[in-house]
Amino acid sequence: PEDRLQYALAELERHGRVSVQALAEHFQVSRETVRRDLKQLELEGHLRCIYGGGVKPRPNADEPIADRMRLNAREKARIGECAATLLRDNIKIFVDTGTTTLAFAKHLRNWPDITVYTNSLDIVALLADAGHPNLVAVGGDVRASYRAFMGPDPVDLVTRHLFDIAFVSIATVDSRFGFMDLG
Repeated sequence: PEDRLQYALAELERHGRVSVQALAEHFQVSRETVRRDLKQLELEGHLRCIYGGGVKPRPNADEPIADRMRLNAREKARIGECAATLLRDNIKIFVDTGTTTLAFAKHLRNWPDITVYTNSLDIVALLADAGHPNLVAVGGDVRASYRAFMGPDPVDLVTRHLFDIAFVSIATVDSRFGFMDLG
């Protein structure tokens, strides 16, 4: 197992990401074995697990939310304004966790007829404090550094609903892996 872990770290350093499939083929082990290896590396802080593999951890992920909100604040506010133009009454939306989606969520205070599902602790607090009448907290395991509910419970709940719009933020776009959130 140590050889696999070292190889995965070297690949991560070289390419910025690792693939479960590629590692499984390289070592002739099951994908589940590789997933366990990546989970161990994630627990040690070496990478962040994503669908299909792992990526380097986001450097500012553990910074306080107030600091992350200030990073590119003008751009996040503008994205929030643009996203808000998609809103209309009587729709059901999902809003993912993140500082960009939090900037967007400030606009939801003016839309009481929208049903909002979110896994963000900060968005729940923002809209609850504003008295938003149609708010659903998508609970699960709390990941404090991301201020979010994570794990299989929120994923299960979200997959059982049909949303008119989902507002998510991403960290990068990759030609092989598509849209990725590093945190």
